[in-house]
Amino acid sequence: MVKVNLCIDGNYILYKCVFILRQTRSIDGDLEDLLHIEFNKMIRSYEFDNIYFVSDMGASWRKDLFTTYKEGRKKDDKIDWENVFNIFDSFKDELEARNDVNMYQLKKVEGDDIIAYIVNQSNNIGYSNIIIASDKDLHQLLKFDLNNNYINVMWNFKTSDERTYLPENYQIFFDSIESTSSGEFDLFEENDFDGDFINFLEGLATRTKSFEINNEEALFTKIVSGDNSDKIPSIFKRNGRGYGEKGAAKVYKMYKDIYTEPIDFNGDDFLRKLVGVVAYDKKFDDNTEKKVVYLNAKDNRLLIKLDEIYMPGYLYGLMKNKIEII
Repeated sequence: MVKVNLCIDGNYILYKCVFILRQTRSIDGDLEDLLHIEFNKMIRSYEFDNIYFVSDMGASWRKDLFTTYKEGRKKDDKIDWENVFNIFDSFKDELEARNDVNMYQLKKVEGDDIIAYIVNQSNNIGYSNIIIASDKDLHQLLKFDLNNNYINVMWNFKTSDERTYLPENYQIFFDSIESTSSGEFDLFEENDFDGDFINFLEGLATRTKSFEINNEEALFTKIVSGDNSDKIPSIFKRNGRGYGEKGAAKVYKMYKDIYTEPIDFNGDDFLRKLVGVVAYDKKFDDNTEKKVVYLNAKDNRLLIKLDEIYMPGYLYGLMKNKIEII
């Protein structure tokens, strides 16, 4: 039987609602109502086993290590953000009081860190996850496993330009579930439920713009190209220009042409191999330049890879102690 969590990036939902109401100039009066409307639509879209609502809370631990991280992000100065966040805090207080919602936020810990922890830990006990978010960092979590019977999908729950991101070759998972459900046990209720889940996912993939994501490539290219919006630089720059997404995808293809095995991103061997591929691509052999690329890649991995080994130990301990995976 497929067990399914709903993981909601609360800040994504907040900014989505603010953006909608900004068009009608009615944020102060309508934000609370719209937050409830959007939240109820999400939780009623499927019969989820567990619902997690995750929020950022203050500056990130990454900011402590890299002062330029997410520096200079601009907010619309025509919006009363103090009031917006007061309304959001009240909304989160309501969620925290509910028995059917697990609401999590921790100082210094980003929402992406919490979502990654929930997804990875729940995968270990056979839960699939529908992640409602827009951050491409979360693409590294999109995968499926036939043995543990789970799949992770990201859904941009939008009014328009709605998108669904599914793991590469997700149809294999669909076919496996459908094959099991149509076997000799198809009279049991849990197999009907599995069929409902596949129908739900196929409905998302059909009615939205859907994309297949190679989670290994997604993480690799983000490490190489960095992220302008988060002030994370490309690992290589010449004359002020670094790798963009297309250039990083080219480096990934070159890397996999040489090293075909799955990438162990946490190993130093990955960094050394990456430096070699970049040096070949950009045609340089200077050891000083190679060291710069190595250190940049190491920093980007720390900032981008959602893995507890890169978090300060005390924060990971707090997160582990607070979050209950059911």
